[in-house]
Amino acid sequence: TFIGKGNVHILETTNEFKCITINKIQKEHAAILTRNCTEINATPIEALRVKKRDLYKSANMQDTGAHIGLIMIYIYSLNPIEFEFIEKEDGETYFKIAATLSKNEKSLKDY
Repeated sequence: TFIGKGNVHILETTNEFKCITINKIQKEHAAILTRNCTEINATPIEALRVKKRDLYKSANMQDTGAHIGLIMIYIYSLNPIEFEFIEKEDGETYFKIAATLSKNEKSLKDY
């Protein structure tokens, strides 16, 4: 499904769902998104829960909204965030992110 300058795909296999979004970003945001995703993937789940609560307390959509969303994706899926950047010939940059949701109780227990 296309939404503005991005799109969403939901794929299903026997054991999992994969949600993929691709959104246009400003090129200079790629470094921040890379840092955030890499940090989230390397942080224990309990530390991420604390960080999420702290970010909510000081939330300003402009500078923490996306970070909270990335943390939530990791917490709910319990799988690493997959991400990449796509550079188009017209100079536009897109951020592709994927979350894998296992079809078992492990992914659902923390809702």
